[in-house]
Amino acid sequence: MTKIRKSIRFISIFGTSIFSSYLCLVMLTLNVVRLHFKYILTMDVDIVVPIYNAFDFVKKCIETVVEYTDLTKHTLLLINDKSTDKRILPLLNSFIENNKALNIKLIDNKENRGFVGTVNIGMQYSQHDVILLNSDTEVTKNWLLKIQNCAYSKSAVATVTPLSNNATLASVPDFLSENVLPPNITVDEYAEIVEKCSMNLFPEIPTAHGFCMYIKREAIDDIGFFDEKTFGKGYGEENDFSYRCLQGGYRHLLCDNTYIYHKGSQSFSQEKNELINSHLQILKEKYPSCFANTESFVQQNPILEIQQNVRYGVELYSKKNILIIIHEFKTIKEKNIGGTTLHIYDLIENMRDEFNFHIVYYSIDEFKYYVSSYFSSDKITNILSQTYSPYTTLNLYNDAFKKDIEKLLSVLRIDLIHIHHLKNMYLDIFQVAEEKNIPIIYTLHDFYSLCPSIKLFNKETFLCDYTNSKGCSSCISQNFRQNVNFIPLWRKEFYKSLQIAQKIIVPSFSTKKIILNIYKDIEIDVIGHGYDKIDKKKDYNYSNKKIQKRFNIAFIGGISEEKGLKYLEGVILEAQKSDITIHLFGMAGNKRYNISTRNYIFHGPYMQKDLPNLLLENDIKLICLMSMWPETYSYTLSESLISEIPVITFDLGAIAERVKAIDAGWILPINSTSKDIFKLIRAIKSDHSEEYKKKIENIKHYLKGMKSTKDMANEYADLYNKLISRFPISHLDPNEIQSKLEFYKKSRELHPLKIKQMMEEKEYKLVKNNIKNPISLKQAFKEVQDYRNTYTDSKWRNKILLKFIWYRFLYINPCRWIWK
Repeated sequence: MTKIRKSIRFISIFGTSIFSSYLCLVMLTLNVVRLHFKYILTMDVDIVVPIYNAFDFVKKCIETVVEYTDLTKHTLLLINDKSTDKRILPLLNSFIENNKALNIKLIDNKENRGFVGTVNIGMQYSQHDVILLNSDTEVTKNWLLKIQNCAYSKSAVATVTPLSNNATLASVPDFLSENVLPPNITVDEYAEIVEKCSMNLFPEIPTAHGFCMYIKREAIDDIGFFDEKTFGKGYGEENDFSYRCLQGGYRHLLCDNTYIYHKGSQSFSQEKNELINSHLQILKEKYPSCFANTESFVQQNPILEIQQNVRYGVELYSKKNILIIIHEFKTIKEKNIGGTTLHIYDLIENMRDEFNFHIVYYSIDEFKYYVSSYFSSDKITNILSQTYSPYTTLNLYNDAFKKDIEKLLSVLRIDLIHIHHLKNMYLDIFQVAEEKNIPIIYTLHDFYSLCPSIKLFNKETFLCDYTNSKGCSSCISQNFRQNVNFIPLWRKEFYKSLQIAQKIIVPSFSTKKIILNIYKDIEIDVIGHGYDKIDKKKDYNYSNKKIQKRFNIAFIGGISEEKGLKYLEGVILEAQKSDITIHLFGMAGNKRYNISTRNYIFHGPYMQKDLPNLLLENDIKLICLMSMWPETYSYTLSESLISEIPVITFDLGAIAERVKAIDAGWILPINSTSKDIFKLIRAIKSDHSEEYKKKIENIKHYLKGMKSTKDMANEYADLYNKLISRFPISHLDPNEIQSKLEFYKKSRELHPLKIKQMMEEKEYKLVKNNIKNPISLKQAFKEVQDYRNTYTDSKWRNKILLKFIWYRFLYINPCRWIWK
């Protein structure tokens, strides 16, 4: 203890130096470990294994004890409780014969004493601390040393219980559950990960678990043995002993750096239910306070941090970890998801087996920052922080955000950062990555790095005069209500950040050209997004013959002002007295166009996978993509091409670039009017022959060699691996445990059930709003049906059906009739 005090005093004097603090921490740790090891190595432990049949389990259990325990010092006491399996006794003797240099002893009961009686024989035989070890367990490397170290880490400790896959309150990662080992991972590998990621908290628990129970000799001497008379063959005997220890002033610890595999009860499973029920009642009556504390422990789960740590640890240590930064991240089940989000889902879906993905995003609905971790077959969402501060265009840096990112990089063992959008985020992430030697890829999905307006949109010229930053004052005054031109500083800070990134990517050459007009000396790679072919219904029978007789064109996606809302309005107006019908699959920025009218059909939001069949069902011949800003890729164009439908667009940005590359449609000058667009539509309709067919053939030819999402993912996987290999990262962090505790503590605020309910309610409100609008009855019913099929156990499932009946039959229709 004198050495420890000296180390602590040293830290308090020289703690201002980072190096000194770290050196002191190492010295302190070594002193503590040295003192513990010196003390523990003088103490012998007897390992008591009660045995009744279960030949294969017994054999494996003893093999692991022999392999991972110093039995020249400690003793393995095998007690055969008159097993009926005649192979058991020869097996036990063979271990003694084959390991004569080891301390292995055998007691062969002349009559069956039951589990508790057999355990008591072992404790009476021993004069040392004991470990009661079930015969259906498998111990792991350094198990005894770690458990004993835990037992003597605090005062007045009676017992220690390690973590396990199947040990009720000591179960990980799922509390009170029988956990199955992940595929392709052994017990030893799992235990090694548990040890590596452990926070060494050694928390108190209300009762020990008998599957692997370290008991100090002083507790046995003070409290006595197990109550054989009351608890017979088991179930509750360790709780009774634990409660007596608590009443005697002792405490019980959980050893959170040790993992022992437990297969579960084998010897008397038929009696289990009866024993449990009767013995629980005895414990409740005999120890009401202790029993209540155990129930409270089970309900509150105060060791959630340990379970979360193991859950994350097993995944984090098995693969490389990628941190994704994005401004928002809607669930894939939502409709009209943005292209950047779709792109990230494609990366996750195709690379989930090779990398862990951790998505940091901001929820504008809840004003919170979240981090969602996608593992091979699991997803965990935690709160990162509340809103850091009111977001303004000038808020490029934030100290609180920087600290949270520093902790996150450590806790999640991040190997590479892939930034997709920085709106609502801060540039501190570049500095933190540089300090920690973590490589950064920055994919520019729009022009946020040039201006927070994001799209460089100008109503008159489409693309603003972005190269003249001095001329930005009027736009800033109008759109941001600020009197100071902040663009020079904005670009200066972004330029510094871009220079830190190891790789900058854009999805199109037109985007690269615009970015390089400002940041002239940075290197930019072009990697186009992938897209998967969607199976379309074959031999579709048109139910609406009226639709088939007309020439149907479509606008798709969210049609805002910059997406060409005025052209949707204009074309609808032009088509009123024609045989051309306009369809909108998506939502319009002007609510007036979210209602069907003459020659115009509003279909509402759609799921990406449903669009090709929706277009086929409505016999769409032509798609208008009249975006007024230079889009960087355009998923709506990909959706059009997948559906084998030509497009009309402006000579601007990635849409024009991609259409020109394969001659998949008609390109208009950016000063074209709605009349010009409609004139072209009529010309295409009247000349619905060779040129139109040629463009469809071009699209079909393109689709044969189209880059899939898997192809794209392979490009990124190769890039990830190359950068990670170039930047080996040391995950040594003296504050790692504190960072983990803070991170896991926030997870308590976000129970998985709460996330599910939030998603269900959000989707319910969206569907309810859609069916209130006078969309077609068929479309409204489909919205309701989709919700009910998706959220089968939602409390809103029946409510949305009632809302549908109310709005579509009891409210809208009578009101319309009265109005007429």
